[in-house]
Amino acid sequence: MARMFVNELKEGDQVDAVFLVRRKRLESFRNKPGQYLALQLEDRTGVIEAKAWDNGPELAAALEEGAPARIKGYVETFQDRPQIKCQGAWPVPLEEVDLADFLPTSARPVEEMTAELEGLIGSVEQAQLQALLEQVFTAETKEAFAQAPGSIRAHHAYLGGLLEHTLQVARLLEELCRIYPALDRDLLVTACLLHDIGKLQEYRYDTVLDYTAHGRLLGHVVIGTALVQRALEEVPDFPTDLAARLLHMLISHHGEREFGAPVLPATAEAAALHYAEYLETKVNQFLAKIDQARQRAPGQVWTEYDRMLERSLFVGLGEEE
Repeated sequence: MARMFVNELKEGDQVDAVFLVRRKRLESFRNKPGQYLALQLEDRTGVIEAKAWDNGPELAAALEEGAPARIKGYVETFQDRPQIKCQGAWPVPLEEVDLADFLPTSARPVEEMTAELEGLIGSVEQAQLQALLEQVFTAETKEAFAQAPGSIRAHHAYLGGLLEHTLQVARLLEELCRIYPALDRDLLVTACLLHDIGKLQEYRYDTVLDYTAHGRLLGHVVIGTALVQRALEEVPDFPTDLAARLLHMLISHHGEREFGAPVLPATAEAAALHYAEYLETKVNQFLAKIDQARQRAPGQVWTEYDRMLERSLFVGLGEEE
């Protein structure tokens, strides 16, 4: 039997498949005693709501958030969206499933992106910056960097997303350095490769994409800056001014205090990093939302209103229109 994915489900489909339980909650019936179970299920193609109207408390006790479960039922439409009416649910051991079915991944091959990362590290000519990158990017760190998501929901929210995002920002910065030769190219590349390094500890990306407790408490800017500061101490004779300029770029890369930047960009390189990253994340968000709309509802002219972007996006007119 072919694997059933979320983005393929439509009204009337019979469901017998394994999904990850993203969220679960017990809700009270409005017109009678008792509770039903509301589930949010996901695989690598998307998320779908499910309702188990019978045996809610028993199913809630059996299923775990972030763990796979076999779901039986059928698809119905609720408020213009597909939803699974769950007739049965059972936990499934992790060793019996392929986790690649559940976590979205970058379209770019990992080997290709890792080779590009190696090339960027090797292209930095300033000796202390090169030494710093070698200090941070151990074999273990490179492996984690190639797997981590760029975010949980906002942009590049898939395995390999962090590396893909970082490489895209680096490409934009390379172009800026051609337009503005006065920019310090080595400093820009170094800061670009390090600006989101804290996300390796901020996120978990085993069975689900989510925040770690450490990540929720501190955030990747603080985590990453502390990591780079420790690495700087291991590089002999690292110039004090250069270290300050680099650390400033890391803590200011969000650009605005309302977006989590402790300080505002105060150098040309810091401004370049912030705006290049902002541009790359927004373009990725737009393209992802438009692509999702095309897959879910071919012919749809506008996406649904997106609260994060605070707008609907134009998908395109059909050939007839």
